[in-house]
Amino acid sequence: MATNAMKIGKAFCRDLGRTIDIQEAGINYFAQTLPRKKYSFYCSSPECEKLPIQVEILGVNYRRVPIDSEGHAAPDLADEGSEDDNPIVNPYFKTKPGHNHSDDCQWTIDQEAEQVYIDEADTLAEKKHRRQRVAAQGLIEETTFLLESKEIENPTIKEEPSDERTAKTTSDAPTNRRQRLDHAVKRIARPKRSPYFSALVSSYITVWEKKLFDEPLNVISVGETTWGHFFFPIEWYSTDNRTDHIFHGNARITTLPHKFDWSKGLPNAAILHFYDEVTVGETTAKPSFMITRKLIEANPGSYVLMEAIRSALEDDNYKNYLRCYFYGQIEEMPKKKDEKVDANNPLVLKIKPMRLDTLELRRVEIVNQ
Repeated sequence: MATNAMKIGKAFCRDLGRTIDIQEAGINYFAQTLPRKKYSFYCSSPECEKLPIQVEILGVNYRRVPIDSEGHAAPDLADEGSEDDNPIVNPYFKTKPGHNHSDDCQWTIDQEAEQVYIDEADTLAEKKHRRQRVAAQGLIEETTFLLESKEIENPTIKEEPSDERTAKTTSDAPTNRRQRLDHAVKRIARPKRSPYFSALVSSYITVWEKKLFDEPLNVISVGETTWGHFFFPIEWYSTDNRTDHIFHGNARITTLPHKFDWSKGLPNAAILHFYDEVTVGETTAKPSFMITRKLIEANPGSYVLMEAIRSALEDDNYKNYLRCYFYGQIEEMPKKKDEKVDANNPLVLKIKPMRLDTLELRRVEIVNQ
């Protein structure tokens, strides 16, 4: 029997006319011009499509800039609360109250398969491990973010006017329900994979809070590593490992023009100034990164970066700074005439992400326990 806690990997977005995952929902939502319109979703399973009343799905937190909290216990990834509840919780889909899935819905079968997967464990220790693994529904075990094109094309934000469900969430398994269940168990046993850099960062935050740094992580095209070896504080940056890790640190924000009125759209640029110094070559300095309006407009899937900056600047709870994660390099560059740096050093340090979608900004909230 399906419950409100069942995991829903994809949903049919009525507004876009196709089946999408929750990360795509967020990318497309922030790519809209203001005022943005929230999306409405149906269950993507063909079995539910045949029901007399369409099964409505809610997207939770995809319209919120996620928070990277300090001093906060690891969040419970529970399907409770209102449609937009707590931005500390990773975005997810849930069934709208009062709606019931078909017993043959793929998500219903997946829910049953999770229990079968747990029950098939040979030992109590293995059963406990499997139960924890299933409960951590957002924790990524493999990532393919490095395989994306070096040019940011964001195919997920293309307009595809269609009244039909252009993608279904059925597997290639036979239609026999028992066979579908067996197929789902095998799929659940495989490592959870995501191509999204933002999903990887969300997983790391959970890992950090639960102190799971030794847990294995497979970065496709890099190889097997651990969470503790792939995410480094920015002050650990060195030219020897510059592209082998994700670096992170806190950064303050300035906009050009200063004290920009966000009701007028986007500022010409926003500059992130890291608090920690880094040494590259002969230069020791606090690196920075400039996000320009033109850069964002050329990559609509990255509008959420500016939204994170706006929310941090406008809300006193976030102390006007952000935590920045990036995969890429820090380079020595000649300073510009208007840059205030050490007069004895003509060079400054600039962050250079591999791509714009390998830069993630998180609001920082200080939570008093």
